[in-house]
Amino acid sequence: MARLALTRRTMGGTKNPAVVAFAAGDAVLLADGAEFDLMGGEILVVHNPTVGAITATLLGAPDTQGRDVDSAQVVAANDGMAVFGPVAQDGWQQTGGKGHLDVTVDGLLVTLLAPA
Repeated sequence: MARLALTRRTMGGTKNPAVVAFAAGDAVLLADGAEFDLMGGEILVVHNPTVGAITATLLGAPDTQGRDVDSAQVVAANDGMAVFGPVAQDGWQQTGGKGHLDVTVDGLLVTLLAPA
């Protein structure tokens, strides 16, 4: 299946941007992985409302040194949270200028926060 395209939300203000984003309903259900336009400085906030732990992985891409490493985090059950970023373009930007986030099973919510 195709990856879900995430909508960018601008960070700003003095409040916790993750709380503001989730409260405003900006998060989306993450099923078959997601992609986003990677311009540099983005933060992905992942929330797990399910009763089981889920692994979320930000997929790496070869950087200027030829390194290619993924970043995986286990998101605890029952309202666990994980944060990826700020994400640089080098080492994370996939073909077409995208960033990719994969998950082990359905059920996570994710918000993409971008610098103002």
